[in-house]
Amino acid sequence: MNEFDIIDLVHDYVAAAGTGMTIYKDWSITGVKENHIVIGMLDYNLLDWNNVLPVNVNIFVQLSPNGMPKRSVMKEAVEKVRTELKKINPIGGQYRSIIIEGSNRLKGAKEGFDCMNIKVIIETEKNIEDYG
Repeated sequence: MNEFDIIDLVHDYVAAAGTGMTIYKDWSITGVKENHIVIGMLDYNLLDWNNVLPVNVNIFVQLSPNGMPKRSVMKEAVEKVRTELKKINPIGGQYRSIIIEGSNRLKGAKEGFDCMNIKVIIETEKNIEDYG
């Protein structure tokens, strides 16, 4: 299991959350206007890879016309996503653990949207060099 497989794994669980939002890997398309989720890995130095991959799950919810966040929509989406992420278990010994390290609001991440980030840490069984 490499870093791309891990993003795919997280994507599958986020999709199972049933938020009704479009889910993108890496980044969203230019000009997207609807609520959506973006899943991507944090930048890391390949030389520092230590069988741990941090993954960002960013939930974007359109702001109200008056510029205020839609708290109830965001709260529901975040709770659904967290619930599903907690269900990730090792598959065939391919990784050992998942930690939901926390979440925080990313102010100004995208114009017209409120954004909540959920940081997930997945520890694999081997160093990336072992995957070839």
